[in-house]
Amino acid sequence: MNIIEKLISYLRSSKHELTKVTWPSKQTTTRYSILVITISIIVAIFFGLLDYGLAEVVNITILQRLAKTRVLNQTTPIVPTTVPLDATETKPEFDFGNIELEPENSNTDINIETLPIEE
Repeated sequence: MNIIEKLISYLRSSKHELTKVTWPSKQTTTRYSILVITISIIVAIFFGLLDYGLAEVVNITILQRLAKTRVLNQTTPIVPTTVPLDATETKPEFDFGNIELEPENSNTDINIETLPIEE
């Protein structure tokens, strides 16, 4: 038996098996489709609410731990903001606040190195 005869035999047997299938009615197919869509939406809402609730629990837990470990009178560091150059290419001004540097040893000088300005 060659490959073409095997293929034809397979197609004939498949056609014969399909005649034995009992297909559902349109009403049954519609009912099952609506049921599947409804259950999918309910499951999606359930897992969405579960995810939201667990995320809130984790956030509250993290915030409580941060509140316990936070030191009183702790101030946030002053970070200078960068301002892009505008069309006139004026150099931006930075506000560094009241930064005071104290050396660890009174004999040690503080060296601050800056990158060269490219013009």
